[in-house]
Amino acid sequence: MTITNGQLLIVDDEPINIEILVDIFEDDYDIIVAVDGAQAIGLARTAHPDLILLDVMMP
Repeated sequence: MTITNGQLLIVDDEPINIEILVDIFEDDYDIIVAVDGAQAIGLARTAHPDLILLDVMMP
């Protein structure tokens, strides 16, 4: 049986927030990043992440 990391989609428009979250979760998840809503929807549709961390205060 192969155990793999889950996939985490981080959505934020602030680079420092992305950097912090990647540092926290990179050992436990395969991380993909979106910097706006349209990109996030596209990645969610194609990558099917296990978890999405979404900044709700984005333009």
